[in-house]
Amino acid sequence: TKESGSRGGFDEKINAAKALGINIYVIKRPVEEKGLSVEEAFCKITGKKPEFKDAGINIILAGIGPGAEKTVTKEVKRAIEEADAIFGAPRLLQGINKKSHAVYRAADIIPVIRKEKIKNAVVLFSGDSGFYSGARSFKEAADSEDDIRIKILPGISSFSYMASSLGESYEDTVLTSIHGSDEDKDIQGLIEKIRYHKKVFVLLGSDEDVRKIGTSLVKEDLKCSLFIGIDLSYENERIIELTAKQAADFRDPGVLCLFVINKEVKKRELFCGLNDEDFLRHAGHTIPMTKECIRHESIRRLGLKEGDVVFDIGGGTGSVAIEIAKQDPSLKVFTIEQKKEAVDLIRINRERLGAFNLTVLEGEATEVMKDLKDPDAVFIGGSSGKLDEMISDLSSRGKNIRVVINAILPKTMESVFKIARKYNTADLKCTKIEVTDTLDPLGDRREEKRNPVTIFSFTLGAPTAGKMPVSSDENEDETSKNVSLKPRIMVAAPGSGSGKTIFTCALIRILKDRGRMPAAFKCGPDYIDPMFHEKVLDSESENLDLFFSSENEVRRLVLNASGKCAVIEGVMGIYDGMNVKDEAGSCYKIASCTSSPIVLTVKARGCGRTLISQIMGVLADDKDKLIKAIVLNEMSAGFYEKFKPELDKRLKAEGYNVKVAGFIPVCAEADLKSRHLGLMLPDEIEELNNRIDKMCETVKKNVDIDLIEGIMEDHAEITVKDACVRSADPGDIKDSPGALTLAVARDEAFCFYYKENLRMFEERGVKIRYFSPLSDEDIPKEADGFILGGGYPELHLKTLSGSDKTKKSILSAIENGMPSLAECGGFMYLNESISDKDGKKYPMVGAVKGKCSYTGHLLRFGYLMCKNGDGMQGLKGHEFHYYESDDNGEDISIVKPDGSDERKAMHAGDDHLWGFPHFYYGSKPEFVDEFIEKMRIYHEKGMTKQA
Repeated sequence: TKESGSRGGFDEKINAAKALGINIYVIKRPVEEKGLSVEEAFCKITGKKPEFKDAGINIILAGIGPGAEKTVTKEVKRAIEEADAIFGAPRLLQGINKKSHAVYRAADIIPVIRKEKIKNAVVLFSGDSGFYSGARSFKEAADSEDDIRIKILPGISSFSYMASSLGESYEDTVLTSIHGSDEDKDIQGLIEKIRYHKKVFVLLGSDEDVRKIGTSLVKEDLKCSLFIGIDLSYENERIIELTAKQAADFRDPGVLCLFVINKEVKKRELFCGLNDEDFLRHAGHTIPMTKECIRHESIRRLGLKEGDVVFDIGGGTGSVAIEIAKQDPSLKVFTIEQKKEAVDLIRINRERLGAFNLTVLEGEATEVMKDLKDPDAVFIGGSSGKLDEMISDLSSRGKNIRVVINAILPKTMESVFKIARKYNTADLKCTKIEVTDTLDPLGDRREEKRNPVTIFSFTLGAPTAGKMPVSSDENEDETSKNVSLKPRIMVAAPGSGSGKTIFTCALIRILKDRGRMPAAFKCGPDYIDPMFHEKVLDSESENLDLFFSSENEVRRLVLNASGKCAVIEGVMGIYDGMNVKDEAGSCYKIASCTSSPIVLTVKARGCGRTLISQIMGVLADDKDKLIKAIVLNEMSAGFYEKFKPELDKRLKAEGYNVKVAGFIPVCAEADLKSRHLGLMLPDEIEELNNRIDKMCETVKKNVDIDLIEGIMEDHAEITVKDACVRSADPGDIKDSPGALTLAVARDEAFCFYYKENLRMFEERGVKIRYFSPLSDEDIPKEADGFILGGGYPELHLKTLSGSDKTKKSILSAIENGMPSLAECGGFMYLNESISDKDGKKYPMVGAVKGKCSYTGHLLRFGYLMCKNGDGMQGLKGHEFHYYESDDNGEDISIVKPDGSDERKAMHAGDDHLWGFPHFYYGSKPEFVDEFIEKMRIYHEKGMTKQA
């Protein structure tokens, strides 16, 4: 026990120990005095040397009252006596006869404490540590330090000291402070508090504050008594009473505070809004003003609460900001306007209408906002084309912010719809208001129609780029959800050429025949395998790629796919991904993030017992235990009968809960020849469906499909974070007026398109129209932009060369400024010519002054990322081509995923992007948004008819 003295019951402890016949060890502090240290006591009791953890750092934040020693509490004095070091402002350290440091901010104190290994520190604050004290910010800073414990000791506050000296109670006193930098001083807000309250106590920074308050009180004709406290608690303490007029001339360098007693308290008027006529307008009305009907509804939708911080962006005349400020003096309103004449006008209207809690800031909103504290509500009346940048800033602040946007132009409305999709604004409301004023109502009653205004309102939370609104349960955590996901399976293999694609197609066909209606997916960037899936399913197949998409986005794609179950085809080897260090980007990583069980297809041809070692090696790296079944490909029935028992025995011996689901014998009739990008195009393979039917018969005969279906059913739930689940009904966000049209080249020559890329356009209200260069079709006349995708133009050179109508319409569209994208084969088509393998040249569109030729080898292969470019930085894609152009372009810097191998590539301009890379637009949704904006500009210029 510690030596606690008679008040601590020390004698009773000694007697109790004697009565029980046990030893008692007394620990004293400091150790030098008679008694035992904690360590010594531990050794005597246990016979062992203790291993005590570092007790950490103890910091006491102590209020010392107005300043003189007589107002310091006993508890604070005791803390000072027991501390290893004292910190505080120089004035507070006077008379301290201990080691001290004249600093008081956490950022300055904590490094000193660590450097000098101080274990017990006291930081002194004047007055009460809980009243306009630095103790709060100190504690907030220290809370992030794991080894620091904070204790706060109160002090006698200056307001209680002064009220007692005046014989006044203070339970009905408004407490406030204007101590600090000039920009933090809200003199007019203080005057409003004095106007409506009998007693107000104020901490002051200097005698200049007294003069400003006195001047304002005289101006407002408020009858008050002002009691100035000077150097309270010190020997030279004074409390003097002044009138407002006397206060306007007051001068004294002491430490000051103010107690105001209002003799004529005003009743607060109920504010019901301002009329348009209340505001001064600029000559010629060149500065816009939000009209009162729109203004009142917009403010109502902000859902303001007492003490809210509110931004008004694009202030104009200040009508919205001023009316917000007039709602309640506790609101802190900031209006941001970049035009100087508008800023001057807002300030005039602020003074005229008494909106003294409004701060007017001049400058570009996206820059000014960075220096302001986080808002609770934001009104945007003008964005200067930077709406997405503003919302991005607000969204990054990590809190829910209520946003109201007024839009007149379709362009602005479209931008808001984009934001609604991008930032997961499930509570988006959109109301169009048309106002008609009746002029001279007692005369001829002429009507004046105003421009219709669409009011958007939503709550902005954390961004989930590219997502549709969530469908959420109000009882669930909206940042993380367990969602029911369709049964699913991944088909993977130790390497390429193991039969993944043909087995996947057979499995899809068999499940479809069983009524399961599977959705299909392909891991990685490959276009061709999903085309095989579509040929089997008669529905779309999706790519899943963890370089292009986040894990959450991959889960969202699986979650939202049609079908009652999902079959995911892997890529390359099961653990092959972005590098050899780990499985990042591999199909195994996709299985892990979607919690998908894996059936491993292993090519058995050319192997015997070594196959077991190969399988065991793959299983050894299955850290999430996702591999549930094995299918042995290209194995004879006879060898399977001998091999399976040995494999089962090894699996059981090593503790793997993995089933051997069956085997697939060599089936020449089901062979799928490969070339170029892995496999031939589906329509180029003779009797594809017949081949797959043959494989289905073989698989059903030799593979336990019931086992695989059972494995699929065992994994039917995943966690979706950030509430990114897309609504089942894309119509939750209505298309904006004036839908645009995107022309997409689609035929056997141009067939490489990611489904998500085109869907992103459709979700944003863009209509897709297809045309065929092989059929010599013009770009659709209503098109506002066009895409030439990749494919195999080199297989159709003669036909494409003779498609004069198509070539002419494409060239005309480009010359007229129609926005365009061309990737790989589409880019080759834009060149002057493409040569076949024998070197014969075929003339093409000629928009690019280059010639394409066959190199005979794979020229470029792998993932890439744009390092620069308007709206393109961070856009991800991949390359895979055997052809080269002698004019590849040098407008965009491209790097590998790790930032290496930087090179110049592509032709890029305000209205086009052409080159060999294939891009996945979901990696940079803003790219689609900006391309659509270019389409809209083209549309509004009426260029469609010219094209």
